[in-house]
Amino acid sequence: MSSISPTALIELCNLHNRATQLIFDRRKCNLMFTRHPLNPLITPAQVRPSRPDYEVIGAFNAGAIMYGSETILLVRVAERPTLRIKDKILCPYLNEQGELVSLVIERDDPAYDTSDPRLVKRLATGGVFLTSISHLRLARSSDGVHFTLEDKPWLQAAAQYDSFGVEDARITMIDGKYYVNYTAVSPNGIATGLAVTHDFESAERMGVIFAPSNRDVTLFPQYINGLYTCYHRPMPGEFGKFSIWTATSP
Repeated sequence: MSSISPTALIELCNLHNRATQLIFDRRKCNLMFTRHPLNPLITPAQVRPSRPDYEVIGAFNAGAIMYGSETILLVRVAERPTLRIKDKILCPYLNEQGELVSLVIERDDPAYDTSDPRLVKRLATGGVFLTSISHLRLARSSDGVHFTLEDKPWLQAAAQYDSFGVEDARITMIDGKYYVNYTAVSPNGIATGLAVTHDFESAERMGVIFAPSNRDVTLFPQYINGLYTCYHRPMPGEFGKFSIWTATSP
């Protein structure tokens, strides 16, 4: 990714300002956003686990786009092992052999902070292990209200850069291709991965486009000065502040 030119940045800021003004214009909000009377939701109970020894604990934060006459969702599905061991915590992950296994940690182990049910933190290093693992599940709808979910993951952990799971898809169509950026989680942190599909039947993984810690990428649906352009959100540690940046790519 290269730095954005001043001219393109001004154009991008103007576009952002116009969009913000439109969104927060109270006279138009009621026309833009109306809750559907059926309040369509996809719940964990509707999602079949990806494995017989796992259970679904979350279905949320979907990427959405129109594909032909269909509404497509890539739903983040969070799962955890059904196995329960007294006073132990299971943390699922993809090992280097490509197998989905679990790290077993004693709940009262003084080397770990186990107070957060979502994760376990190793005190000496700050390393984090998650108590669930996520993947992306495809859902289709002909009316935007009633969705049919596929039984198997559409995109899941497959490499060491996403060994803790695949999360939070965002979909953009450019020149007939659908670019899916997603959060790739691993012991190295939270990175942004990219996949490309023509038909949502298969996807080509393009690898990591933003190294840790970075997420919430929004790829613009048109070129700016002939370049792919996106917003992204670095996640600073001890230095810096939370802010949104722009980046471009040829």
